Amino acid sequence: MKNNVMNLCNNYNPRIDSGLIILADISGFTDYINATDVEHSQKNVAKLSEVIIDANELDLSVSEIKGDAIFFF
Repeated sequence: MKNNVMNLCNNYNPRIDSGLIILADISGFTDYINATDVEHSQKNVAKLSEVIIDANELDLSVSEIKGDAIFFF
């Protein structure tokens, strides 16, 4: 198995570009979800996620949103 992984790594020749990635994560998300009723917490997390996305002054693209994490590139 190790040799297979090494062969893949040696044969993979990616194009190298400059870039920026940001993973925005809401601190205390799990504690908040556990301490708040579901309907209330879902609405507030959705609003906060929208604020984070709208604050994207670098005009990065959103790749994925999972729970409280937003992946920009």
